[in-house]
Amino acid sequence: MKPISSDLRRRIIEIIQENEETQPEIAERFAVSLSFVEKLWHRFRSTGSYEALASGGGRERLLKDEEELIRAEVKTRPDITLVDSLTALVIRIGETNAALDELLRNRQSGNWAFITAYNPFSKLLTEEENEIRHANLIQELGIRNFHFLNGYGQSANGQWQAEPSVFVFNIDRETAIGLGTSFGQNAIVSGQINNVPGIVWCQSN
Repeated sequence: MKPISSDLRRRIIEIIQENEETQPEIAERFAVSLSFVEKLWHRFRSTGSYEALASGGGRERLLKDEEELIRAEVKTRPDITLVDSLTALVIRIGETNAALDELLRNRQSGNWAFITAYNPFSKLLTEEENEIRHANLIQELGIRNFHFLNGYGQSANGQWQAEPSVFVFNIDRETAIGLGTSFGQNAIVSGQINNVPGIVWCQSN
């Protein structure tokens, strides 16, 4: 894929700063992914730079540092609470769950993923911003004809605010990663029937 030029990156940043178009509109206007726009804006706000990351060791170190941060964060957020009209099911990462397997059998689902649109790149947004992102995620699942249940990720020790999320049935790992990436998530939770849930790292593009 052809690298995105510095001029285009700068122009995207300028338009975001003008605050006259939404990030999805900007992505469509310049024929780039929404994930790219979100990541570019996040990096510009964090570092003041919109230039492409250097290839090689610098990029690898950045990814490694971010992944270590996520793994540390996951240790304080191990629980998923899955809620529908009949039951509340708690799922813990790295642990088997007979009730979850039964749910998957009843729904004839082999693969699943747990995804949120809240707080992209671990950046806390306002409740209004997060609700809009969550609604967009729900809309995207509807367009793709995925069945899902509502839920939220929560911290066992209460150190992290619960994030509304969706438990998506019959979604393969790569599709789930792509969806998580498009909504600016560093990682998602993914699993299969009769297997333990695990964290899946969404690699930056």
